[in-house]
Amino acid sequence: MAAKIDKHPLASTEHESEPGKISRFLASSFFSADYEADAGTASYPTYLGGVHLGAVDVFRHEGSGVHRGYRRLHHFRTDRVDDFLISLPLRGRTRLTQMGSEVQVEADEFIISSTAKPLGAISRSDNNNTFQTYHVRVSGPLLRAQVPAIDSYCHQQIKIGSGAGTIMSSMFALAIHEGSALSASQSRSFGGMLVEAIANTTRDAPELMRLHPGSRQSSYARVREDAGHFIACNLSNPALDPLLIAAHCRVSVRYLHAAFAAVSQTLGTHIRETRLEQCRAALQSPELRDRSVFEIALRWGFNDPAYFSRAYKSRFGSSPRDDRRLK
Repeated sequence: MAAKIDKHPLASTEHESEPGKISRFLASSFFSADYEADAGTASYPTYLGGVHLGAVDVFRHEGSGVHRGYRRLHHFRTDRVDDFLISLPLRGRTRLTQMGSEVQVEADEFIISSTAKPLGAISRSDNNNTFQTYHVRVSGPLLRAQVPAIDSYCHQQIKIGSGAGTIMSSMFALAIHEGSALSASQSRSFGGMLVEAIANTTRDAPELMRLHPGSRQSSYARVREDAGHFIACNLSNPALDPLLIAAHCRVSVRYLHAAFAAVSQTLGTHIRETRLEQCRAALQSPELRDRSVFEIALRWGFNDPAYFSRAYKSRFGSSPRDDRRLK
C-alpha cells in the first residue's frame, strides 16, 4: 500500500508503506486507533492530510477500496481523551459503529461520535472511485459549552442542508487548504470559528429536534436571541414586522411566534416593550431635552402619537410628558 500523509502546521510529507505507520500517525496527530485496509489489489493510494487549529484538528482521508479504523479499549489505557469526532463523507460511504450501534453515513450527511468510547469507522469507495471523508476532532468541553446536549446527539445522521451545513463543510475544506498558512493565534481563532459552525449546524438540525424534544427549546432560545438582536437594531423602522424578522432568522413566521410563545410572550409585545423602554430612556436623557415627545416616539418606530401615549402610560403608569417633567 502506498500512502501519503501530510501533517500541518509542520507541512511535512511522508510516503508510508504499512498500515501500522498510519496508526502511528493517527496516534501522534489525533488519537490512538488501529488502521487497516483492503483494496483487493497489491498496491493502492491512500492520503491523509491534516491541520491543527488550537483545540480543533481537521483532516481529510482519501483512498480506494475499504479502509478501517478502530479505537479499541486498549487505546484508552494511554490515550483517554474526551473529544468528539465529526465525520463528513464527500465521496463514497462511511460506516460507524459505537456501543453496539451501527450507522451508515452518505455523502450528504455528517455524524458526531465520542472518542471517549470504543469506536469503529469504515470508509468505502463506490464504482471504482476513491472515497473522500473529512474528520474533525473537537475538544469535548469546548463543544459542550456551546451545545450542552451534544452527547445525546451522537451517532445520528444529520443532513448537510443549505445554509449552516454548507458553510460548515466549506470551512472544513478551507481549513485543510489554508490552515498551514495561519499563525498560532490565527489558528486558535479559526478553530473557534469551526466549533461555532459545528454548534450552529447541530443545534438547529431538524433530525435532532424530532428525536430530542429538549433540543427544540434550545433552538427556540437561539431564535429569540437572533430576533431580539435584529429587533434592537431596527426599532426605528416602522415596517418592522414578523415577516421581516422571520426572514432574518431564516425560520417561518409560525416558528418565530412559537419561539416567543415558549416563554409566554408574544412577538408584538416584545417589540412594543423594547420600543417603549428606549423611548423612556430618551425622554429622561438631559441631552435630548430639546427633542419633542413625538419626535422621540417617531425615532423609535411609533408613528401614532395617541397610540404611543396610551401604550406608554399603560406600561409606566404616567404619560410621556409627565414622566419627562417629573424626571
